[in-house]
Amino acid sequence: MNELQARTFALLKRRNIYPKVETDIRLVQCAGRRDDPSSFSANEAALQLGLTKCLIHQPRFLSLTLTEGEPASLLLEKRLISHFGSQNVLLGSKEDYLIPITLDLDPLPLEATGIVCGVAGKLVRGSSGRFLDDVNIEMSYLSTAKAGTVMVEERDLERAMEALRVGENGVNVP
Repeated sequence: MNELQARTFALLKRRNIYPKVETDIRLVQCAGRRDDPSSFSANEAALQLGLTKCLIHQPRFLSLTLTEGEPASLLLEKRLISHFGSQNVLLGSKEDYLIPITLDLDPLPLEATGIVCGVAGKLVRGSSGRFLDDVNIEMSYLSTAKAGTVMVEERDLERAMEALRVGENGVNVP
């Protein structure tokens, strides 16, 4: 295990931070349809209405990214897709989903750095500590000040959890 990964997992262990999987949450990654970025369209109105309905239903997971000149990017629970009505409002596969693995980073000091890189590196190397070129774990990572969420496909969930459970000495932790 490289130095950054060792430091990251030692810090997580000292603060009793362990990965948590909520297997009943299925996340879908999609984008809002944007026909003409210079005008407000029916698709944009439908997107806003869908987001409002999602918020009313108090989602357990919803991430929205807005950037100038680009359509909205969403990562949300599969059960919330129906709030967007027409299939034309959201782009992307609604059948491919990701499982979130959450790390509660609240106990860490604000100056803690390298967490995302350490966790991602551990997933790429797996529990063996060697690169997993032939069996890559495809992942996405969403980080906030209070939580880190690794998202993997269901078929990779067990291998990802195994890699994240391995402690600094190669010993499995809870």
